[in-house]
Formats: sequence, C-alpha cells, structure tokens
Amino acid sequence: MVSNPESEAARIHNILARGREAERIQVQGEIVKWLDSKKFREVLCHLIIKSIEEDCSPGMESKLKDPSIALTRAWLLSSLGRLSGKDENALVKAKKHILDAQYETDQWVRYWTLAGLTVGNPSELKDIAREVKAKEKHDLVRSLSHAILAEKENDSKKALMDVLEDEANRWQALRALRIVYVQEAVMIVIGIVQLYTVDTYRRAEYDPNVYLAITALSLVPRGTKEAQNSSKALMGFVDKSRRFLGHDSWRIKALAVLGNLEEKRAESILREELDDDNPLVVRTAARSLEKTVGTREAVGHIVDAAIDSDNIKKLADALRHMKGLVMGGKKVPDELEAAMISGTSERQEAGRKLLMQMGGAEAYEKLRARDSIRREYFGLIQNAEENIRNQHKKFSDSAYETYKTTTTMDLVVFGVGIFFILASALIALFNEGSLEGWAGVVLTAIPGTSGTIYGVFVAKPRERIQEAQRELRRLDVVFLGFLRELHYIDQTYTRHILEAEPMSSEDVEKFSKNIQGIMDHALKSLPVKKKGK
Repeated sequence: MVSNPESEAARIHNILARGREAERIQVQGEIVKWLDSKKFREVLCHLIIKSIEEDCSPGMESKLKDPSIALTRAWLLSSLGRLSGKDENALVKAKKHILDAQYETDQWVRYWTLAGLTVGNPSELKDIAREVKAKEKHDLVRSLSHAILAEKENDSKKALMDVLEDEANRWQALRALRIVYVQEAVMIVIGIVQLYTVDTYRRAEYDPNVYLAITALSLVPRGTKEAQNSSKALMGFVDKSRRFLGHDSWRIKALAVLGNLEEKRAESILREELDDDNPLVVRTAARSLEKTVGTREAVGHIVDAAIDSDNIKKLADALRHMKGLVMGGKKVPDELEAAMISGTSERQEAGRKLLMQMGGAEAYEKLRARDSIRREYFGLIQNAEENIRNQHKKFSDSAYETYKTTTTMDLVVFGVGIFFILASALIALFNEGSLEGWAGVVLTAIPGTSGTIYGVFVAKPRERIQEAQRELRRLDVVFLGFLRELHYIDQTYTRHILEAEPMSSEDVEKFSKNIQGIMDHALKSLPVKKKGK
C-alpha cells in the first residue's frame, strides 16, 4: 500500500518526536524521497514547528530538568533543515534557532540545525554560515560554519585547520568534518586514525577523536587518492582493533566506511571479518563487501566462508541485510540458487544451508521451485532410463528365446533320427527275421553317429551357450558404460538448465553432440558376428 504525502509526513514526524535513535536516523533519511511533494513539505514543516513550540521549546529542558527535550528538539530542527531548500517557513524557523543564541541556548541544538541546513542546501546557506562565523561563541558551531566556507574562503579553512590541530579542541573540528568534506583536512584526520596502535589502544579507548575521525572519512569521495589513503588507514585500524572486544563498535564503523569508499584493496580484510563472532561485524562486513565488489562476488565470498563454518546463521543474517539486495539485476537469492547448482559439492551444500537459514518468501520459493524442477527433470530421466533398460531386457530375452528355439529344433532332429533308426530296425526284423545284418550296419555307423551326436548335441550347444554368454556379458558391459556416460551428461545438463540464465543454442548443440558421440561409441562396441561363423 502506497502512503499519501500527509500520512507519510505524520508518520515521520511521530518517529522524530517520540521514536528511538535508530528509527529517527532511518526516517530522517527518508525525507529526501518526498521533497518534491509540496503537500508533504507543508504538513511535515507544520507538525515539526508545532511540536517545537508546544512540546519542546527552548529552555523547557531546564524547567522540567529533562535533557531529552533538547535532544528531541535537535532531531526536529535537523529534519526541518532538510526541508529548508524548498520551504521558506522551514528556513525561517531554522535560522532563528541557529543565529539567535539567546533564544536557542543549547549549542548542540544549533549545531544539528546548521547540519540539517547543509543537507537542505538553501541558497542562503553560505550567508548563514558567515553570520554564524561572526556571531557564534562556541567552536562546535563555529567550526561547522568554517567547514561550510572552507572551499572558497582561506581564512575559514585556516581557522578550521587550527582547531583540528589543537589536541584539546580538535573534536569540535572533527564534528564539523563529519558533516562537510574538506579535502585539505583528510591527511590530518587519517593521522588521527593511525594514532590507534596496539601500544596506545587504552588511551584511544577513551579518546572520542578516533571514532569521530573514522566517521569523517566516510565523506571522502570514491576513486580519489584520499580514498586510497583513507582505506589503507582504516584497514590497519580494523586489523588492530579486532583484538579487543570493547572496540567492536569502532570496528563496525570502520568497516562501514570502507564500504562507502569502495576501494578494491579492502576486499581481503572484509572477507576476513565474515568469520567474526559478532553478528553486527559480520553483517557490516558483508554489506561493505557488496558495495566494494558487487552482489555476485560478495555472495560468492559468503558462500565460501560458510563452508565448514559454524557461522551459518550469522552469514545468513548478513545476506538478509545487504543493502537493497539488488545490484546489476542480480538478487541475493538468485546468486545463492546459482551456488547450489554449480561449483563443488561443498559450495552447493553451503549455498543450500544459507538459503534455508536466510528464510523469507523469496528464499522459500527458490528452494521449492528448484526442488520441483529437479524432481520433474529427474523423473523424466528415470523414465527414459527405464525405457532403455526395458529395451535391453527385451533384447536379452529375445536372444534367450532364440537360443531355446534352436535347442528345441536340435532335439527334434535328434528325436527324428532315433525314430528312423528304430524304424529301420523294425523293417529289418520284419523282412529278414533277425537283426544280424542290421546290427552290422549300425555298429559300423556308431563311430560316425557318435561323432555326429557329440558334435550336434554336446559340442555345438556348449559352444553356442558359451558364445551367447560372452555376447550377453559384453552387451551388459557396453550398456552399463553407455548409461554411466549418459549420467555424466545428464548431471551437467541439469546444472545448466537450472541456472538463472538461459542456455544458448551453442550449449544445446554441444550437449547434443556429446550424446551422439556416446551413442556412436556404444554402437561400435556392440559384438558383431564374423563372416563364416
């Protein structure tokens, strides 16, 4: 269901006024999606201004002794600043809280309001920054105005750098550099990150400057020399900080910034972090890896990490939280499905486990569809093989029936011969009255008859039986070899037809030629009766 501008503005305002920090961060990022809607801007601006004036006006936190009121006002005004580029009422209200320190006494509220204006980027932004620079007494807010003006005004750049190099107050400049990118400050910021060493980690643990410096590096433009240097420093930081459990939040931030920089050199260390015990570390490393090398390679690395790993649940959770899930037309479930039907058996099993753990309707449909296709396809293969086996059995049965028929005919001939011998004995007895003459003839014929009988009824049948057995054994060997080679082709073909991308005509032709080659080889291997036998 698509929200209308009014209801969306009310939802965002409600979370900004009463929600948790993570929820506020999320909805504040959603404001930009609705900036082109005049109705949205008007409703959200009205609701924010009403809340500030009625529920959390300046000074109310002191009266009620509730510091959270100032924090809520900072969130509301920071969001109002995001509307200032296209809404005059939002700009007027934000300016009052930024420029009138007697009205808005909290420097943090003034800082965050000015930070919101840098996102809204109204045409008056630099004029407002110059007025802050001239009137503001606190370095926190004034440093942000210097950062806004640093690109065009050298005195502002110098003032910012002076604060940055002052160890006691540099956190204020680092706060400004979290909002606005200043190229000349990058090397100093990198140096602060590099202060974190094994020997000084205890000192760095209580020094907010390291965390602020890491955050500031997230604004470095991708593909620049500064991005390369920043990436190198952050990789060193991650390598050192992983030894101390208390620094996981810092390491997570560094991993996220590495993803923003998209430096290919960070791929190796991001892959190492996939095996971490902290699920948030694994999740952040996976998302940064996706930004750095793309969804396909990132999922491939995660599948590799899942082989023989106890972190299947954490890795699956990381896959679920990949930004958007879609890059280059490929979705995470699609890549896992591809891993399940290609590569080694270990990768296939890892892909299957990840997809099952990942869950969700899409993952379930992938598994169900793949299983259905697999069952249907192998059902067809089994039916085809059964038909081939039946044909082979019919052939064997036919050969056996032929042998039995031949043997029966030999027996008939033998019986006819015995019949004629007995008939001749009866005729001789009837004509001559005795069998003496007939016996002489029969005894003379016994050697030849015995040889004939042995040849016809003993030697020849045994030879034929042995020959038939040899041919049947050879047929079985040829047939089993044919089926085995056909299985190899079927398995390879199955993997291809279950891939996300369709097969080309060249692939189909290649498989057809392979099958034809197997058939030709099987036919050549069949026994052939030699001439004269």
